[in-house]
Amino acid sequence: NENYTLFKLESLENITTLPSYYNLRELNLVTPVKDQGGDGNCWAFAILATLESNILKASNMTYDFSEENMKNVMALYSDYGWNIQTNTGGSDSMPLGYLTSWLGPVNDIDDKYMSGLVLSPVLNSIMHVQNILFLDRKNYTDNDNIKKALMTYGSVAVRIGWYNNFEKGSSYYCYSSKDQNHLVSIVGWDDNYSRNNFRYAPPGDGAWIIKNSWGTSCGEDGYYYVSYYDTTCAINSFEYVFLLNDSTRYDKNYQYDIPGLTDYFLSRNESVWYKNIFTATDEEYIEAVSTYFRNNTSYEISLYVNNKLKTSQSGFTNAGYYTIDLNDKILLQPNDIFEVVFKLTQEKESAVPISENISLNKMLYRENISFVSYDGINWVDFYDLACDYENSHTYYSQVACIKAFTTKRAADVKLEIENDNPCHITAKIVDQHDNPINTGNVTFNIGDENITMEVCDSVAEITRILPNGDITITATFNSEEYGTVTKSVETTVTNPETAKLYVEATVSDKLNLTATLYGSNGRISNGKIVFKVNGKTLKDADGKVIYTKVVNGTASILYDVNSTWLEKTISVTAVYSGSSMYPSIRNNTTIYIPKKNPSIHLTPFYESVKIGSNTTFKAKVSDGYTPITTGKVIFKINGKTIKDADGNVIYALLDSNGEVSVNYTITGLKAKTYTITAVFISDEYNRAEDTSKLTLVN
Repeated sequence: NENYTLFKLESLENITTLPSYYNLRELNLVTPVKDQGGDGNCWAFAILATLESNILKASNMTYDFSEENMKNVMALYSDYGWNIQTNTGGSDSMPLGYLTSWLGPVNDIDDKYMSGLVLSPVLNSIMHVQNILFLDRKNYTDNDNIKKALMTYGSVAVRIGWYNNFEKGSSYYCYSSKDQNHLVSIVGWDDNYSRNNFRYAPPGDGAWIIKNSWGTSCGEDGYYYVSYYDTTCAINSFEYVFLLNDSTRYDKNYQYDIPGLTDYFLSRNESVWYKNIFTATDEEYIEAVSTYFRNNTSYEISLYVNNKLKTSQSGFTNAGYYTIDLNDKILLQPNDIFEVVFKLTQEKESAVPISENISLNKMLYRENISFVSYDGINWVDFYDLACDYENSHTYYSQVACIKAFTTKRAADVKLEIENDNPCHITAKIVDQHDNPINTGNVTFNIGDENITMEVCDSVAEITRILPNGDITITATFNSEEYGTVTKSVETTVTNPETAKLYVEATVSDKLNLTATLYGSNGRISNGKIVFKVNGKTLKDADGKVIYTKVVNGTASILYDVNSTWLEKTISVTAVYSGSSMYPSIRNNTTIYIPKKNPSIHLTPFYESVKIGSNTTFKAKVSDGYTPITTGKVIFKINGKTIKDADGNVIYALLDSNGEVSVNYTITGLKAKTYTITAVFISDEYNRAEDTSKLTLVN
C-alpha cells in the first residue's frame, strides 16, 4: 500500500555539551505507559514505545501502535514469524524484522492488545522504518552516545536483566552477573541520582530514566531509575534508535529476510562479498538498497541487471540497519534479473547479516538467490551452506539480509498556455507522486513547427507569437529514464496590445502583496488586480473578493496571514482583469511564511503556598512589546498538566492584554518545591514556555 506516512527529522542538533539531567517525559516526547500484563511481550512494547517517541521528536505527531499485531505476526502462528511460542518472550531482532519488512507498525485501535491471544492479520503499515542506529555501550561510564541519541532522536530501546530482588520502589540496580531478560525504553538520565536510592549501593551516582511496560502502578507512574552501574542494562548488547529521514516514497520492497535478522555469518576474513538476486515485476527504478552492519564498516555496493554492471558506489557506516540511496537510479523492465552485491570490510572478522530457516516458522527463500564469497569471484550458495564458526556459531541454511527498494516508473506532463500573444507555453514534468522530474526534454508541436527544449527545474517552456484563432498545442516529454508522455491542449489565441505584470510578496505582521503593470507606453493606470494564494482568491471578512485598483501601474494590499500558510512556501498569483486596451494577464511568485516567535512570562511565586489552598497562576504572552490576544495557555506542575475536577485540561484564553489567570486548588502533592511551567499554544505562533518555582507547605 502506497498510502503511508513519511517522517523526516528536519534538523539534527549539534550537541557539544550534555546536561546533568534530561527527561523526554517532561518534554512531552514520550507516549503513555502501557501494561503488557503477564505475557512475555516486553520486546514489542519497548521497541514500539521507542519508535513512537522518535516520531514525536521528528514530527510532533503522536501515534499509538499495536503491540498485539507485532507480537502475533512475529511469533509461532504466523508464516512470517519466529519459531517461538507466542506471548512467552522474544528476541529484539523480531520487532526490527517486523518494521524493516514493512509488516508494521499498525494502529493499536486496529489490533488491540489482549493477553493470551496468538493470531493477528497482516495489515497495511502506517509508516516504513528504513534506518535504525545501533549503539554499543562499552562500559558503565560510556554513556555519551546514548545521551546524545536521546537528545537528538528521542527514546532508545535497550536490553536489561530485571530481577525483583534488586528493585526498590522506582529504583533498580543489579550488581551480579545475570541474563538480559527484558527490554525497556530509555527516556532520559540523571547524573546526580544518588547511589543511596538503590537497594544495593552501586559504585557511583547516576541513573538512566527508563519507561517500562508494566502499567503506571509500578515504579514512578511506570518509570524507573536504573543505575549506570547496573551489570545488565545496555551492556554487551546493542541499543536501538530509529532514524527518521525519509525523503523517497518507495513502492516496493524486494526481500527474502521478512522475519528479520537471526544472526551474522562470521569469518576471520576482513573482507566478504554477499549478494541477493531478485526478479523485477514492474517497469520501475531501483532507488535504494539496505542491509545490517554489525560494526564500523567500509562497504561497496554493485548493482547488476541481467549480468551487466549498472552502477557501483562505496561508503562507510557505523553499526545499524541502513537504507542507502543509490547515486544512479537504474531502470528495470519486467522479468529483469537484478543482483545487489555488498562488499564489507571490517576489523578482526567479517559479519554478513543472515536470516536462518532454523529459527523461523516457514522457509521464505530458495536455492540460487543468495550467495557469499571471499574473493568476489567464487560464490557459494547460502541456501545449503552448513558449517561451524569457532564453536560459537552453527549454520545450516540461511539467506542474506539484503533488501531493494523501487519506485514505479511514471511521468506526467502538466501543460499550461497563456493564450494572449506572445503566448507563453509551459510544460511541467512530474512523477506519479507529483514530485518534480528534472531530466529529459520536451518537444512542443504547434502546427508544422516542432521545438525541443531541455527540462530544467522540472519545467520546459517557450514563448511564441501565434496566429489568431483556435489551435492545438502538443507537448511530448521524453527521457531515457521515464520514457515518453504526450499531452495536448486546445486553445484560442487572441492578439491585443500586450502588457507585462510583475508580482512581489513580503511578510512581516501581514502579507504585503504588490503588483506592477507595464504596457507598451509605460505604466498602466486602469483596471483591477485580484490576488490569489495557492490558487484561492483573497477575500475580505465578509467573504467578498478583494479587487485592488491599479493606480500609476501599481496595486497592493496588506492581508492577514492565514494560519494554514505558516511554515510553508505559498504561491502568490496576481491576476489583472484587463481593459479595453489590454488583455487579462497573470503572474506569480512564491514566498515562505514563517511562524512568529512569541514570549511568555510566568508570574513568579514569591511566597510558599499551603497544600489544599487556592493559588493563582498568571502569565503574559507578547510578540516583542505587543500583547498576543489569541491562543491559549496551560500550566504544568513538574511536567503534569493541571486539570479541572472532571479531569479535563484547563485551557486559559488570553485576554485583550495578552494575560491569563487561573485559580487552582493544589491537592494530592507533598510539601516540597515544584517546577511550574506555563505553555503558550497557538496555530499562528511557535510554542513558548516559561518556568518558575513554587514551594508547597503543610
